[in-house]
Amino acid sequence: LSLGYNILLFPLAYLYSALEEKNIFDWIGAIIGFSMILIAGSRGPFLAVAIFALIYVMLKISNSRKRVVLMLSVVLGFILLWVLYPFIIMWLSNLLEQLGLSSRFLTKLMAGDIFDDTGRNRIWGAAVEMIRSNPFGYGAMGSRPVMYNYVYAAHPHQIFLEILIDFGVFIGSAIIIWMLIYSLKVFRMRGQDEWRGVFLIFFARACQLLISVTFWHSIGLWGTVAVGYCALRARKRGTIHGRE
Repeated sequence: LSLGYNILLFPLAYLYSALEEKNIFDWIGAIIGFSMILIAGSRGPFLAVAIFALIYVMLKISNSRKRVVLMLSVVLGFILLWVLYPFIIMWLSNLLEQLGLSSRFLTKLMAGDIFDDTGRNRIWGAAVEMIRSNPFGYGAMGSRPVMYNYVYAAHPHQIFLEILIDFGVFIGSAIIIWMLIYSLKVFRMRGQDEWRGVFLIFFARACQLLISVTFWHSIGLWGTVAVGYCALRARKRGTIHGRE
């Protein structure tokens, strides 16, 4: 289950470079990486891919003078994908079958189980009860004494719930708000496509935390914080070309 998350950063980087530079080798790298996730990974990484694609499109639309044309293109593309979706899934499944391979992700899609919570609602319910019982927080990794009764990893598999458990409702809410403002500030940087691109790659990788693992040792989250800090600091110093 961890394989997809472990390699996710690399195909995301390849994908961004391919979209920006139109280099065939970047496309090959992205396809190989996502194929590995499709075949041997879980469904979770594809949430990060979807968030990456959504934010990338929004950034391109916001930067373009042809916003209406781009928005119509995106809507038409979404409709086309929605119509062809069953055929694409069937084709991929048949292709993998011919190669003697299978995909847990595709199997769940065809079975209609893609949104199965796999016990997360029970875990999240226990997390909410912990917050209600002690709104002032339990300290670093404070969810473990309770969560180990629900999942062997002993964390709530949801970054916002984990922050509220560890830091309490008041400090935790302030941290969450700061994170959201911080992210928006970087994404709204004008003329800083390189920094925003690297930030987007790590940000999408960090979206794993919406449904899995813990933020304390997340490469995606701490990479996002580091890249965002460097981007904002560089802009403040005026070392980025195109600074407003």
